[in-house]
Amino acid sequence: MDYAEPHAPLSFEGNAMGFWDKAWDISKKVVAEVTDQAQETNENYKKLKGASDNELLKIVHTSSLSAKYDQKAKTVARSMLKARGYDDEKIRQNKV
Repeated sequence: MDYAEPHAPLSFEGNAMGFWDKAWDISKKVVAEVTDQAQETNENYKKLKGASDNELLKIVHTSSLSAKYDQKAKTVARSMLKARGYDDEKIRQNKV
């Protein structure tokens, strides 16, 4: 029966800092992305704050292929309609 050569002992010197450096870099990227998304949502909210129910309904029901409103703007519009008392069914039924 052949036995494999014994492996060198595991050394974590040098590797531990590499791991934490990578973890830190990834964390910074995640925080930057979340911040960008929050700012974009806030901008959409500010743009749509004075919109009428009909305007918000138009945004929600605009084709996904339309370049005028992205999915984030549609999500904000839907959220604003819900805050105004609309539920999902009422939003679906009120196509403008």
